[in-house]
Amino acid sequence: IGAMYDFGEGVSQNFVEAEKWYFAAMKQGFIAAAVNLGELARDGKGVIQDYKKAFTMFKLSADYKSAVAHFNLGNAYSKAEGVPKDNVMAIMHYTIASELSEFRIPEAVEEIKALELTLSSDQIIEAQGLAKEWLKKFSKVKTPDSAKFWGYSLDRETFDPIASD
Repeated sequence: IGAMYDFGEGVSQNFVEAEKWYFAAMKQGFIAAAVNLGELARDGKGVIQDYKKAFTMFKLSADYKSAVAHFNLGNAYSKAEGVPKDNVMAIMHYTIASELSEFRIPEAVEEIKALELTLSSDQIIEAQGLAKEWLKKFSKVKTPDSAKFWGYSLDRETFDPIASD
């Protein structure tokens, strides 16, 4: 339902309603809803634009192997949105996004190629090593069954993922 409001599919587009429904879905353990909440926060749609909150939502989802969340983390690092600019970390997340996606997210591959031009060979090797470590560490992580796996008290009115770190 959140996506329907987010994209105006079958209903009038309404980002405030989208945020409400995405939050409800996230409470049920739906990882994509957390990614969507992060995108609303990043873009300032229906909520105040907040890159740090967006980053935190992407990080939560990335830890459950969301390729889109990793792509968004790559963007955050490459554009310094909510975190300091760090092209090594950007390449790491773009690489993970590419590996996790059955479609290899072509945009991630393009971003990797562009960013590699700005880094030394040692930095590229570091980024690749970090991606490999992450993929090994999180290879057995499963999608949460409910909001309790987020480790937060999920009350939409008081939820602050940054304060919960």
